[in-house]
Amino acid sequence: MKPMIRWAISNTPGMNMLLLGIVVLGIYCFSSMRREMVPLFDMEIITISVPYPGASPEEVEEGVCQKIEEEVQGIEGIRKMTSCAVEGMGIVTLELETYVKDTQKTLNEVRNAVDRIPSFPHLVENKTIALEAIRSHAFMIGITAPSDVSTEEFYANPENELLLRETAESMRQKLLQHPEFKKVDLSGVRNYQIDIEISEQKLREYNLTLQDVAGIVRRQNIEIPGGTIRTESEEILLRGKAKKNQGADIAEIPVLTTPDGLVLRIRDLGEVRDDFLDTTMIQKINGRPGITLTISKTRAEDMLTLCEKARKFVREEAPAFLPEGYEVVTVADMSEDIGEMLDVLLENGWQGMLIVVVCLALFLDLKLAVWVALGVPMAMLGAGCVLFGLDETMNMMSIFAFIMVLGILVDDGIIIGENIYHHREQGKDFVRAAVDGTAEMAPSVISSVFTTCIAFAPLLFLPGMIGKFTAIVPTVVIVTLLFSLFDSLFLLPVHLSHDNQAQETEKTPATGPIRRSAKRVVDFFLYPFSRFYTFSRHCNKVVNRLTQGFIERAYSPVLRCFLVRPLLFLSLMGCVMLLAVGMVVGGLVKFTAFPEEDSFIVYADIVFPDGTPAAETISAVQKIESAIKTLDGESIAAEKGKAADIIISSVGNIDEDSPLGGSNMGRVMVCLTPISGRNLSSMEILNAWREQVGEIPGVESLKFAGFDGTPGGE
Repeated sequence: MKPMIRWAISNTPGMNMLLLGIVVLGIYCFSSMRREMVPLFDMEIITISVPYPGASPEEVEEGVCQKIEEEVQGIEGIRKMTSCAVEGMGIVTLELETYVKDTQKTLNEVRNAVDRIPSFPHLVENKTIALEAIRSHAFMIGITAPSDVSTEEFYANPENELLLRETAESMRQKLLQHPEFKKVDLSGVRNYQIDIEISEQKLREYNLTLQDVAGIVRRQNIEIPGGTIRTESEEILLRGKAKKNQGADIAEIPVLTTPDGLVLRIRDLGEVRDDFLDTTMIQKINGRPGITLTISKTRAEDMLTLCEKARKFVREEAPAFLPEGYEVVTVADMSEDIGEMLDVLLENGWQGMLIVVVCLALFLDLKLAVWVALGVPMAMLGAGCVLFGLDETMNMMSIFAFIMVLGILVDDGIIIGENIYHHREQGKDFVRAAVDGTAEMAPSVISSVFTTCIAFAPLLFLPGMIGKFTAIVPTVVIVTLLFSLFDSLFLLPVHLSHDNQAQETEKTPATGPIRRSAKRVVDFFLYPFSRFYTFSRHCNKVVNRLTQGFIERAYSPVLRCFLVRPLLFLSLMGCVMLLAVGMVVGGLVKFTAFPEEDSFIVYADIVFPDGTPAAETISAVQKIESAIKTLDGESIAAEKGKAADIIISSVGNIDEDSPLGGSNMGRVMVCLTPISGRNLSSMEILNAWREQVGEIPGVESLKFAGFDGTPGGE
């Protein structure tokens, strides 16, 4: 080990250039690394969604779910199969085994198996077969209708809903024109539908049925290829293009043609209008009808940059799309949380360095303390280079790992630096003290660092979704510790071996007017630091005297007592161990996989039995919404500050990522003000909200929760 350390000291310029390269490259990698809330990865879950309009849950189970189960159960790698049959929709969820590495291959096998089913009911619509992935919502924009129209009046007129939808679609298209926004989804909306209404009298007058008219529309409203005509000079592609997407165009489809040339069109039989799907979907933002646009982050995008562009769009471009009386609001900005976590990391970093410098300056030497503390940013910057090369991101897990490893980084540097200082006190020159001190502690430091790395290594092989979610933690810890070990064994001895040369340079009188002038300039700027160094040396002597007194009067007598009576020491340690085990077994020390964090969004989901009319669900949602408004206006705001920033209530769907919905489902979502503006945690607000709502008769389920961002849910 000594030859390697001597070689490093003898090649000081090269080692300094290596250090400079790590610092510069690390700064570049950290500035270029993508930032996001949670790591994005594909989950080992395949979802098969099959729409069956108008069918009861029993019909969906028989005609859809059971057939899918029978077809896919023989596919290798499926651990668990769950089916859900509701009115108009069948969903089969397949959880894969942890040993399945190629999930895309299994997905293709499932898709082929479902496509081979020949006996699906005739009215079954297009199937959706997808591998579930964690979606990272970055920014949510809300568009609200005029406040002078009540919700009931607004949704009673389809033109109002159509104008709101067109406004949201225009804004969505404008967002997608920006290269930064790759995925923008609408929520709180119904799908478009063209309604054709013909009276029974009209049908009888022309000897028609609804099935006849539907068949005519189906046959004439198509777009199909017609082949190719090849000639000597060119090829002509034939295509039957009669697809119509507007109600006015559908109304012009001919139904009957008389021999005298009279054409009877659909508009002559009844009314054709552009409308929405006949489902319940009502959404309010702060009490006004509205639609939310959710900007999602893809793997290649940076969340902070994405949200900054979205904020700029809301300020500068969005108002141009709004009709009179409409407003645009920022519902949620996920970059605030990741920004706060980065601030915590930086704050912990400089505070840790300051503590190391102060403690080592008091007990050892200020210059040694500075070089040891500088090992912290060097190790983190080196780890940043590796993480950037592995295409990792800065997220809540990687930041947590950096914060956790901060307290371990300086251990090896402190041990080696203290030993070098000890060898200096023995009268050795600085180079020999650096070599001997480092070589003497190298085996202990190496074994200590590798022991910690081995302790974290099993986390790299955790299976399932939790394993993918936490894999970044051991990677960050291991890589950072290895860079810290390299700094302690080679870079730190290099810097601590040249103080003697500096002292000799100071003793050598400067010759020549230029050198004397330069020395005066340097001394002028370094004067405050030299005074601080003198003060630190004085404090160091005082602390050393106090420490020596503590060792002689307290520590040494206790140590001699335990050495003479080893059974006493073992008994005390046994009692401490029994106490620790008892606290865990007795429940005083609790276990949780992920610590509870303050949620920035809380929500209440209510579900009534299938078939419940929309009016009853709307009434219950209004009660829940009124409860949080009352609570926020009276109890919370009076004492603890306003908690609710934006309140979004919806009826018809409680989860935008789920195809399930109906008039029996409702949700009230509350975007809370930042934690700095309120003294109550999100959990305290949820408990108070639950008590304020009380009992709701006839409810099937009522759930109060917050978005915590962990992979396993609540």
